[in-house]
Amino acid sequence: FEDVVYYIQNGDLFRDGYLAHLDYHTVSGFDATQLEKNSTGADYTDESVRRHLNAIGFKDKVAKATVRLLERGRRNVLLFTRFVAEAEQIQEQVPDSMLVTADTPKGMREAVLSDFKAGRLRAVVNVGVLVHGFDFPELETVVLAAPTMSLARYYQMCGRGLRRHSNKESCWIVDMVGLVAQFGRIEDLTLHCEGREQ
Repeated sequence: FEDVVYYIQNGDLFRDGYLAHLDYHTVSGFDATQLEKNSTGADYTDESVRRHLNAIGFKDKVAKATVRLLERGRRNVLLFTRFVAEAEQIQEQVPDSMLVTADTPKGMREAVLSDFKAGRLRAVVNVGVLVHGFDFPELETVVLAAPTMSLARYYQMCGRGLRRHSNKESCWIVDMVGLVAQFGRIEDLTLHCEGREQ
């Protein structure tokens, strides 16, 4: 494929009511300048991310933030984390939550997500498996706790909450790793071709 036949900008979709309203909430304490790029320059090294997250007590901050969200009445929370060990420790501190990873058996993963959608679980901590292909229009809270240099990954994580539903007024994007400052709001992202907005 070489030619773009049709496109529409995100801002138009939000303005015309096709996508859910997003409310952004930033949690301070994370400092991306402490991270190192990998050999390709495409993302951060796992070692530098682990070192910084450990230094700031990140897993406990994420767990406490999630508990506060649930206490404030958020009906469901989907957390994106980077490491399995970290995710396990977060999940242990959050009531009515479960963990899914690439190693979670398919049947168990389906059961967890079914319980989440039905409201029997209030939070799911995941490591890299629900970035795309997870459809839950009622999702009203996304916690960004996975540092990345990938705009596509950021967009996909936020995208889990973009579907509209009569039971939600908006989706909260709770950014704990500075991604909104790094990439901008989803509503403001625009398609450009050869350096010009099209």
